Amino acid sequence: MCPFLTVVIPTRNRCHLLRETIKRFQDARKRLSDPALVELLVVDNCSNDNTFEMLRNLNETDKTTTYRKQATLKKTAEMSMAHAVEMAKGEYVWVFGDDDIPHEDSLASLIANITDGKDFYLINCNMRLPNKSAFRYLPREKCKNYSVARNLWLDLGFVSATTTMSSLCFRRSMFDLSIFEEYAEISEIYSHSVSMFVMFYRGTASVISEPLFTYSLNTSEEEGGRFNEYFDQKGLSVFFPFTLGLLRLLYRASSSTGVRIQDMLNARESEIRKDTWQMLESTTRQFIERFCKDSKKSLADPACRLYNKTGRVQCLIEILAIEYCVRSLKSSLIKRLIIRRLLKTEKKTCPYETH
Repeated sequence: MCPFLTVVIPTRNRCHLLRETIKRFQDARKRLSDPALVELLVVDNCSNDNTFEMLRNLNETDKTTTYRKQATLKKTAEMSMAHAVEMAKGEYVWVFGDDDIPHEDSLASLIANITDGKDFYLINCNMRLPNKSAFRYLPREKCKNYSVARNLWLDLGFVSATTTMSSLCFRRSMFDLSIFEEYAEISEIYSHSVSMFVMFYRGTASVISEPLFTYSLNTSEEEGGRFNEYFDQKGLSVFFPFTLGLLRLLYRASSSTGVRIQDMLNARESEIRKDTWQMLESTTRQFIERFCKDSKKSLADPACRLYNKTGRVQCLIEILAIEYCVRSLKSSLIKRLIIRRLLKTEKKTCPYETH
């Protein structure tokens, strides 16, 4: 008999953090009237630390957690997550970060919510800062049902609430790895949020406003280390994932779903600023514009990674073109030509302006 819910925990070389997360889930599972409803699944992305040994020791006293290992190393956390979902058996999947902390009644509360049969659930959380203090994310958000799931993304954005891995719970049968990989090929960062929008936009959805876990926020230095590795591997400019990469993802999703690009750019975002640790309310459009503005400043910095003068000029032209596309609401021949150039499409007519 298949479980009702699988908690999937992708991990790599973090057994020192993973142990606490698993232990909390094992305790939460014991509190259920029927623990068999939940499968705990750890999917190891080719760790070379003591992950396997740690889990084996935990299972000596509580044989409830399944260990699986990726056949090959997945180069991004997003791709590791996607392939981990493929190993789940539950009707629903709750994807969970290996350094986040589930709350005591998290499994009982989640199961009580998902028995209403929605296709996608976005779970609120508490945010834990590096100094160990915590606050409630989306403090004004109330439990809300969506008869059309696309409106959840338009209400809560593509680069903030819907990108938090541990906030995502969904019907496993609607998850499509090929769509995930298609969008990751465009730009890995934010691809999981945008591709899941494409998978679930026609389904039903719900926001669970009660925080069911505590999310561990990284510092800007820790986050920067991950992004710099991404830039180096791909040979990309530092602003690409937050501007052109994100814009390409959104235009592809607009073309696939028929949802207007203007509506997607106007989606509400609730970001946590890493310099002040304050909530910033904006839109996806303003997020892209802010990074364009910061990128123009960085191009004038002698320490800029793009040392070649020609390369800097090309980047500046690209940034100005991106700004024009996200600001201009009306379709025009000039805008269609710029979009075609930015998105690297050779089609005689640009399909992205037809919605």
